[in-house]
Amino acid sequence: MAKKKTGLTGKATNAKNESKPAKPAKKKAIAKKAGSKPAPAKATKKTRSRGRSKAAQPKSIDGILKGFEKERVSLKSSLVSTQKGIDQTIKQLASLKSKLTQLQKQEADTEIAIETLDARRDKEIGSMLNSIGINLESAAAAVKKETAADLGTPLFPEDPVDTEDAKATSAE
Repeated sequence: MAKKKTGLTGKATNAKNESKPAKPAKKKAIAKKAGSKPAPAKATKKTRSRGRSKAAQPKSIDGILKGFEKERVSLKSSLVSTQKGIDQTIKQLASLKSKLTQLQKQEADTEIAIETLDARRDKEIGSMLNSIGINLESAAAAVKKETAADLGTPLFPEDPVDTEDAKATSAE
């Protein structure tokens, strides 16, 4: 086992900490002990009243015109950016429309190609089967039997009297 190092226990001291004298007591505590009045509070910094805003102050005609001009310039720049956005969107829309028509044409061509491929496949398989002696038309007729559909027993059989009355009223 390792031995523990023995040394100073407790808080390490600094040269700075050792040279500092103890802090004096607070002034309020001293003032109360002495029985004198507390020191007056510091005067707060006065702020300008916000009651009068710039709008309430009288303006010159030049100041009013400059304000309107500034607002007009900002609105004009907003208008220009909006118009650019519209132009870009129109170009994108035209591009998307042309791409859409191209893809629709490609879709129609592909569907026609698939139908043609299926017809060619059926024709080649039919001719190959005919060459080995199998007639598809007779084989298809033999496989195609009409099976009777099992309707099962109805859960709630209808009363024949009620159905005749219903037919009579619906016919009128």
